[in-house]
Amino acid sequence: MRNKLFLFIVCAFGLASCQSEPLDAVDPDYQGLQVLTDQSIGSEILGKTVHYNILLPTGTDITTDGALPVLYLLHGLTEDNNTWMKNTKVQQYLDLAIRTGIVPPMAVVMPEAFATFYIDDYDRFFETEFIPAVRKKYNLSSERRHNFIMGNSMGGYGAFYHAFTYPERFRFCYSICPAADEATPKIISDYKAAHGSFEGLPDLVFIRNEDDWLCGEMDTILQNGLDEAGFPYTFHMRPGWHCSTVDQEIKEVWNYIGEYYK
Repeated sequence: MRNKLFLFIVCAFGLASCQSEPLDAVDPDYQGLQVLTDQSIGSEILGKTVHYNILLPTGTDITTDGALPVLYLLHGLTEDNNTWMKNTKVQQYLDLAIRTGIVPPMAVVMPEAFATFYIDDYDRFFETEFIPAVRKKYNLSSERRHNFIMGNSMGGYGAFYHAFTYPERFRFCYSICPAADEATPKIISDYKAAHGSFEGLPDLVFIRNEDDWLCGEMDTILQNGLDEAGFPYTFHMRPGWHCSTVDQEIKEVWNYIGEYYK
């Protein structure tokens, strides 16, 4: 599919090597999360079943349309819908963020994406089959201001691609070591050329690792493209190699999302 595909086979080791930090004390009045694993949806576009996991707060609606805010969490190559829950403390960190009032009660959806880079047929599946289906089934918000997206490596590219290809859908994107290519920066420059400004685009947090020999060159291409276009974004250079700080990022993302609810 892409000529650099073989390079990403080692990405699975990035999440597996992450070290988690201890959790702080939490509010005992919070009711907790529902953890639904191995959920599935049949896709006519892909011609197969796609699995996903979802974290849901118990019995809470807080938005103006009575539905939950949601973070779509996209995995890297060789990984699947279970990887975030196996190799990070996403459940505990979301639980902590809700209990302590950093974010309101919200959902996290973790879809399976195979080796698709979240483009082409998977792009159409995600936007026209998957998101509408999970919104309806779990009462997730359709309002842009309550929709967020995040991913690592292949998923970092997918998060960036979907957030900026469909800016009317997402308010915020957290992209970790994105497996971008030479065409990726054009998403930003083409939007600016068509609209005359960046108004209407999502906010972006862009994470790189200092010793990322796997995606470092592609991250540089994307970063240079963002800078040349003049697009404002938040950037962090982390120590370590490709995706070695993913557990840190899934803890940190709630602070960014929480800013939209102050």
